[in-house]
Amino acid sequence: MVETKKVIAGDCLTVGTVKLVPIVKTVARCRSYGPGITGFGSSDVLGIVVLSAEATYAIDVSGERVPVEHYLELVPELAEMLQKHAV
Repeated sequence: MVETKKVIAGDCLTVGTVKLVPIVKTVARCRSYGPGITGFGSSDVLGIVVLSAEATYAIDVSGERVPVEHYLELVPELAEMLQKHAV
């Protein structure tokens, strides 16, 4: 079986004056099955980064605040994205 995992920053969403960047884990699996190949994929939201005029912060799926640096370690390109979409 071949498995690929990747954590990405999704497209920035704007709600009023607040911007939200979802952090998403994708998993793809593929394996041979008899004479063919079968595949499976899934995406799960790990949390969101919130950008507002007051602050930039991150929330995980349980609703708890986490350091933005946690997601920056998982998704290095997030830093550039946050600069681009700064409020």
